[in-house]
Amino acid sequence: MNPLLSGLAEICRQYKFTSKLLVVNSYQSGHQLLEALAQYGVPWLNYAKFQVVEIPREAGKRPLKADLLAKI
Repeated sequence: MNPLLSGLAEICRQYKFTSKLLVVNSYQSGHQLLEALAQYGVPWLNYAKFQVVEIPREAGKRPLKADLLAKI
């Protein structure tokens, strides 16, 4: 498993039922990442995929907790 998928898998294990934001270049690339996790047997829940250009709009819709944000 490559480092990006390993990092996402670890987040899935640690924060199984917590909402998570996956920032991607396109919805297709986000979908491919999550499909790859499933192929490795990693269950992923509560992932929302967003493109970078959508973040300002989404930031106004829901409160973001800075202490829960992580950069991988």
